[in-house]
Amino acid sequence: TRGGPGGAEGAPPEEDDDGADGLAERRRILRRRLDGAADALRRTGAAYAAAVEMPEAPRAEEGGAVRSRSGRRHLRRERDARAMHNGLVGEYNSRRHLSRHERRLRTEAGETRRRKAGGEFANATALPGHELVGTSWRAVGLAYGAPSSFEMRAPLPGSPITLSFDPVDAPGPDGASDPGTAYISGSDGCNRYRGTVSLRDSGFNASYLATTRMLCRGESAAQERNFTGLISGSAFFYEADGDRLFLMAASYRRGGRAVPGPAVAEFEAEEGGGTVAGGRVLKRNDARARPAQSKKKSAASPASSGRYQTSPLHQGYGTHYATIWVGTPPQRKSVIVDTGSHFTAFPCTGCAGCGEEHHTDPYFDPAASTTFRALSCAQCVAAQCAKPSGGFPGGSCVFSQVYTEGSSWYAYESVDRVFVGPKDAASAADPRHDPYKADFLFGCQTKESGLFVTQLADGIMGMSAHPSTLPRVMFDQGRVRRNMFSMCFRRELRVSKMGIVAGHLSLGGSDSRADTSPVVYARNVAGGGWYTVFVKRIYVREGGGQSAAADGDDQVARNVDVDFSEMNTGKGVIVD
Repeated sequence: TRGGPGGAEGAPPEEDDDGADGLAERRRILRRRLDGAADALRRTGAAYAAAVEMPEAPRAEEGGAVRSRSGRRHLRRERDARAMHNGLVGEYNSRRHLSRHERRLRTEAGETRRRKAGGEFANATALPGHELVGTSWRAVGLAYGAPSSFEMRAPLPGSPITLSFDPVDAPGPDGASDPGTAYISGSDGCNRYRGTVSLRDSGFNASYLATTRMLCRGESAAQERNFTGLISGSAFFYEADGDRLFLMAASYRRGGRAVPGPAVAEFEAEEGGGTVAGGRVLKRNDARARPAQSKKKSAASPASSGRYQTSPLHQGYGTHYATIWVGTPPQRKSVIVDTGSHFTAFPCTGCAGCGEEHHTDPYFDPAASTTFRALSCAQCVAAQCAKPSGGFPGGSCVFSQVYTEGSSWYAYESVDRVFVGPKDAASAADPRHDPYKADFLFGCQTKESGLFVTQLADGIMGMSAHPSTLPRVMFDQGRVRRNMFSMCFRRELRVSKMGIVAGHLSLGGSDSRADTSPVVYARNVAGGGWYTVFVKRIYVREGGGQSAAADGDDQVARNVDVDFSEMNTGKGVIVD
């Protein structure tokens, strides 16, 4: 309408005195506009675009008495126009079929909360084979910026971002449920949202999201725009490891084939929201036995409290080494951290010419540990049974390792209590280390050659993707919460048997307190064994330096001419 009523002596506009024909024409115009809006909404797929009703006209006494006949006629027509407008708006809002997400929010949100609280989703059968359905997650990192140069940021304090996958157990328009669809819902840090996803074995396609419309300001509004823009109408690959979920944006190659792109979001499981392991959803209140790689943690374990372990790394001769404590009482050993090796080994008493004078510690003495045991031939894991000769105990499990540069070692398989810790014995005796002690298989070396004899560290600790590594064993035994480790390195120009700290090792998590820039992720393209990456470019920077960032304008990064197709064939490029 074109304004309110006139004042006590005001005369209404002459064009308002248009009679029934004018009102009918206005009705036709309004209907055409609403139908046009419906068509536009149908084309754009918008979830929220409800027409707004007009406010009630002020009463005559509120605006002063209207004495003229034309003024009273004007008021009646204004009221009739509002009633007609609001009637059409109500009709439009009730019949528009393109606001399906809004209707779902209104009619199903309460039912979803009730059923979820009652545990009914645990028995949903619409999507029995997909591991994400029935899980709930809380964001710990989201990508901001352009795809080519984004950075990962944590959600704002007090504005958590959540994501839940709920089963579609209600029949669809054709009366049947869709087995390839699930609902997603949660909070974007300011408003609630809801949508649907089409699930695949390794990913999903998200619909455009329906959200509530509470006003968000400042950084909260920016976070909301970033999250909804990231998820709405997008396709993702995902990787789920226990209580961690990583979303990778789908990237399309020539021919339309979708491949995983960079990780753009990282979530951790909410308490009571289930975890993903072994290809199925594991509810935290699930009384069934868990698979070996995700054993149930005890209430007193560090895993139940979400802790992880961080210990220093020390500078070696071109290597970095960690300190482990082995046996009862614990004996200190230093071991090179090697992501290119599977096994852990160090010299034991009786090792012939193994360079004790070069190493940081004396040989490990099995007889001094009450928890040490050498495996018998019936217990061999990665070794072969040997006769009692060459320094090996009778009936022991013997194995060896030869390296490309010529070094080698021979050992027999043993098991003892092992934990990573500091170099000084007083700190290592702290009972806070007790929850991280694991029964760990290692090699008791009887012979070494090459650089193993003269290196500073006593032995070597394999950190590959093999199940025999210490991070994996600690996870399997419930000593840490996640099957995860991280290492932060720096280079020191001097070494000492007393230990020169040159980084840190985290087991069961990642300690970002020393980070000076966001972590950049590279996808592991191998299914197991080693951590393998696809190399796209190699640069060499003139002048060296301690950081990937240039120290000055004179440091130029030059592209190395390499046949990358040949480099990435076979076993590929491993992170070693």
